[in-house]
Amino acid sequence: MNKREFLKRRIIVPFASSREHYKADAAIVWCFDDRLSGLLQRFVEEKKMGHKDLVVIAGGLKTLVSPDKESDREFVLGQIQASIKLHAPSKIYLMVHSDCGKYGGLKNFGDDPNKELEHYVEEAKKAKEYLAEHIPENVSVETLFADFSGVYQLD
Repeated sequence: MNKREFLKRRIIVPFASSREHYKADAAIVWCFDDRLSGLLQRFVEEKKMGHKDLVVIAGGLKTLVSPDKESDREFVLGQIQASIKLHAPSKIYLMVHSDCGKYGGLKNFGDDPNKELEHYVEEAKKAKEYLAEHIPENVSVETLFADFSGVYQLD
């Protein structure tokens, strides 16, 4: 049996996708919290992105600035650098969100959304500075804060 026959009999989800190489409009580092997956889709639509590279990890930008292990930071940086090498995005979006479990949730900030946001603003600055040292100058970095009502620019 050839590969095509084998796969044709076992297809689960039929779909036709382009095989053409693409240039990404952006690379997006986003948290994997599913409460925000619809917001990610809306963000991509609002920014009119035709193609994007997603780096979806617990904590979003947290791994660049305060990783659990240095190897985690290296992995995320490697994914961003691979996006730049393979798909040449002109922009990197780094996201952090309210009530993020990787940061201990809102309760870690005494259930004070203002303290949480202050912390995230500082984390975002550090993440942006770190990333700027490791990517080409012609790629811009924008930091984002997401909550359950929208996405906000931090810088």
